[in-house]
Amino acid sequence: MLDIVALACLAALFPLMLAAVVLMLTRPRPKRLLVSFLIGGWAMSVTAGLLVLHAFEGSHAEVLGSSDTVHPGAYLLGGVLCLAVAYLFGTARGAALRARRAAKRPAEKKEPSRAERALGGDRAVIAFAVGAVINVPGIYYLTALHDLATGGYSNAEQIALIVLFNLIMFAFAEVPLVSYLVSPEETAERVARFQDFLTRNAGTIVAVLALAFGIALTAKGIAALV
Repeated sequence: MLDIVALACLAALFPLMLAAVVLMLTRPRPKRLLVSFLIGGWAMSVTAGLLVLHAFEGSHAEVLGSSDTVHPGAYLLGGVLCLAVAYLFGTARGAALRARRAAKRPAEKKEPSRAERALGGDRAVIAFAVGAVINVPGIYYLTALHDLATGGYSNAEQIALIVLFNLIMFAFAEVPLVSYLVSPEETAERVARFQDFLTRNAGTIVAVLALAFGIALTAKGIAALV
């Protein structure tokens, strides 16, 4: 179960979803967008999760493997990539390397992503669609579903853990929504301060998170190989 929670925490840091949530918080009616986004995301994620879980359970045991030996290579690869990101954003040499690469690129205007352009319209139906589209199960969710299929859980336990996984994965959208419902004015002020904090400390935040997850994933991969 702890593996499921850890994978859900990693899934919660999906950059595109975080960017969508931050953008929705800057819109005139963030509560409406967050609700629509969560309905779309939950509908897609839970439905797809149940279908994938059913497919996993229908696979042969020798093909599916066991929950004790789940993809050690994937953990190690993820750990190495996270440590590389931590190096690039958390060290002076990494900053110099990023600066050199940026200097070599021709100056061009950064275009917003399709999700950002869609959410910029402040329409609930678009937020619903974006929530559904970007929350097709990713690697961490698929790994968690593999664990559920091979871990000897009952049907009720599997459903409860899928719900728990999604509660954690969507936490960065759920928490501000609840806060807006309880104290909208104070939440608006906190969101403004949070955006300013992210702007000033984005590199440090990325480095710290990448280092923590890099160490955790590497340790998990090594433990799975032993």
